[in-house]
Amino acid sequence: MPYIPNAQISAPNGGGGIRMGYGEKTSSTSITANTENGADIVATATAVVLDGLTLIRVEAYSPAFVSPSANSLVLVLFAAKDGAAAASLGDWGSFVVATASTSEILTSGGLVARYLTPAAGTWVYSLRAYTNTGTGTIIGGTGVATASAPAFIAVVSA
Repeated sequence: MPYIPNAQISAPNGGGGIRMGYGEKTSSTSITANTENGADIVATATAVVLDGLTLIRVEAYSPAFVSPSANSLVLVLFAAKDGAAAASLGDWGSFVVATASTSEILTSGGLVARYLTPAAGTWVYSLRAYTNTGTGTIIGGTGVATASAPAFIAVVSA
C-alpha cells in the first residue's frame, strides 16, 4: 500500500484518523538482535511533523512471524523515534508444540498499536524488533494474491 498524504483510515473500533506517516516492508526480515539498542529495523515510516499537543497512534503490522523450533522465541516490538526507543508495542510470543518425532512452530502475527503525545518536532518512527534467544523472522510480502501482505508501521492522528 503506498503512502497517501492525509488519507482517511478506519480503526477496528470504528474511529479513524489522518495517516501522517507510513512505511512498509515487502520482504521478510530476519531478527538476530538480542538487545533493544541493537534491534533490527523492520520498517521505517516517513517523517512526521508534530506540535507537542497532538495525540498520535503508532501502529505496526505483520501477517506472521516464525521462531526457531529449538527455542521458544519472543519477539519484542517497539517504535523507535529518530533511532532511540520511544514506545513498547508489545511482545509476540511463540509456542513450540512437541509431536512424536519433531517440534512444530506455530506462527502468529497481527496489529499492535500505542497512543503517544510526542514533543514538538519532526520525527521519524521505525518498527524494530529483537529476540530473547535465537533467530526469528518477521514475515512481509508484496501483497499479491500468492504472497503475504507487507509488514508496516503507520503514524496516525488519534
